Amino acid sequence: MSQLLTREAIEQAGTLITHKGNTVVPAAGTIGVASGGNGCLITFDQSNSQISIGDNSNNAYLQLFTTSGDTAIRDSANASLLAFTADSSPVNFLSIKNAAASSEPQISALGTDTDVSVAIVPKGAGTLHLKKASAPSSGIDFSAGSSGTDSYILRGPQDGLQNVDASITLPTFTSAPSLGHVLKVSAATGTTITTEWAADSGALTYSAITTGTTQTAAVNTIYALVESARSAVFTVTLPSSPSAGDIIQVVDAVGIAGTASTNIVIDSAQNINGSAADFTLEADFGSTKFLAVSISGVPAYVAI
Repeated sequence: MSQLLTREAIEQAGTLITHKGNTVVPAAGTIGVASGGNGCLITFDQSNSQISIGDNSNNAYLQLFTTSGDTAIRDSANASLLAFTADSSPVNFLSIKNAAASSEPQISALGTDTDVSVAIVPKGAGTLHLKKASAPSSGIDFSAGSSGTDSYILRGPQDGLQNVDASITLPTFTSAPSLGHVLKVSAATGTTITTEWAADSGALTYSAITTGTTQTAAVNTIYALVESARSAVFTVTLPSSPSAGDIIQVVDAVGIAGTASTNIVIDSAQNINGSAADFTLEADFGSTKFLAVSISGVPAYVAI
């Protein structure tokens, strides 16, 4: 039920409201609107810039508190619920949006900048923990590791072991990883895994062929023939003493291998697909990998 807040009601509550320009300036005191035994009280305390919203029993359900440039929302026990700190020249801010049924509430970054990131900063050595409502002990922890401020730990329960934490420690970025390096497990003890940046032994090193008509191949390398003006057959010679598991890949990157005069010939001292004959790549934009194998102790290649 709506009620009219009269001057008499204000004066009886002991509160004086004055006007300064277009701003209402309340003196210290209380504005009250009562309905039967219940009501709503809005209390102004100029001594500490506090506004409280409560009931007739002086129970403050919400307090807005401002001091030293900071603003906070407090509970009925005067304990902080949420604090706000103003920037000296703010242009970006957060927006909280509710949601309809089957949709997700949203916290968004807004502002004048085109791209606005959001930082969540724990205190001290605290962690950022993402929890699942149905299993509060589950989730993922993000925390700074002891080895440096750029080392992070991802911690969460193992699949099927909801009461056991498994942690993965990422390496410190003291310097940028080299091109082609991958994140590899360097140590694993129980459910604790430590990682490092290292060269990927299973990866192929890229090599672009821009001139010439021959290439002696190195193991674990991908050769891309990128010379569109090539007018002769190109010959790639595979390593003569490969180890099982070595890979060489040849790619016609410009689409001319389908012409007989510009085929790509794979020469090898070892058999390829069980044959001593050369292997010819004769499809435009063709690509073939050659896997080194050992057959009864004899090295050979298989096109894969």
